[in-house]
Amino acid sequence: MAGIGGSVTIGMGSGVLADCWNPEERGKGIAFMQFAPVMGLAVGPIAGGYISQYASWRWTFWSVVIVNVTVQVVAFFFLKETYAPRLLLLKARQLRKQSSNENLKTQWEMEEKTLAKLLRVSLSRPWIMLGTQPIIQSLALYQAFNFGMLYLIISSFPTLWEGHYGLAKGQASLNYISIALGSLIGVLICAPVMDAAYRRLKRRHGIDESQPGVPEYRVPLMIPSSLITPCGIFLFAWSAQNKMHFLIPNIGIAVTVGSSMVSYQCISAYIADSYPLYTASASAACSFLRSMAAFAFPLFVPALFGNLGYGWGGSLLGAIAVVVGVPAPLLLWVYGGRLRAASRFGG
Repeated sequence: MAGIGGSVTIGMGSGVLADCWNPEERGKGIAFMQFAPVMGLAVGPIAGGYISQYASWRWTFWSVVIVNVTVQVVAFFFLKETYAPRLLLLKARQLRKQSSNENLKTQWEMEEKTLAKLLRVSLSRPWIMLGTQPIIQSLALYQAFNFGMLYLIISSFPTLWEGHYGLAKGQASLNYISIALGSLIGVLICAPVMDAAYRRLKRRHGIDESQPGVPEYRVPLMIPSSLITPCGIFLFAWSAQNKMHFLIPNIGIAVTVGSSMVSYQCISAYIADSYPLYTASASAACSFLRSMAAFAFPLFVPALFGNLGYGWGGSLLGAIAVVVGVPAPLLLWVYGGRLRAASRFGG
């Protein structure tokens, strides 16, 4: 139930930001929004480790409830509607009331839509997009791969720091700071560079400032990040295997998280650019596979690191990251336009 409620923000966030900013500006907003869920991966275990160590496990849940209720109350009063068709509908209703002219209607009011039909269309659209749109399938698989690898490595933290390094629960939780630092560095790099690269590519290809560029202009930053990710995995794996100073595997984690965040943010911006009217549905389709990977990949942690150790187990992950992760941005740059052309939802 908590997952159902929490998924709303992740699914709707990119759509809200796409409503608020032009393509040349939305990269920063998307980067900082995507930073928050990964930051939660760091803050949650640190807080939970100390709360469970010095209070009780029950307070790990009570603290989450308190924070969640506070956020929901603030959001209820300050989060406003951003969807353009809905805003236009509200404006038309106001004008009809003021002028008594019942002919003032929006395009969407002219179509006969019941609540049941709206719900049926809206709830089915993400599944239709995931099942029929090649570009959504490609982006969803790449995001799922990135997120799954990240969660797999993070899931090894308890046994690594408490078992392998022999740290107390509270001390072990402090190693999650590397996730926070890595994601912060990724955001600080991606937020300005992604928008700057987008504007530069528009100028290079002679696209007018008032016209949007193609979504592939989000891809260049993914290329170096896909090369850096396996380097971070290898550094983490072999420094942990040889029980080197705890800072070394943490540096590897920070590098891995930071580069993965860059790819994640670029893909989110790519989706927003490709589906300006259906950003939320497209994001929800990708979020489904991403969440499934985040659930499934950690199940392999005991077998992977238990049988191969941190060194060779991590090397296997790094090799997969090279084989799958490195070609993906290049293929998206070359074939992304053709895949988008096959979509009936783009625009």
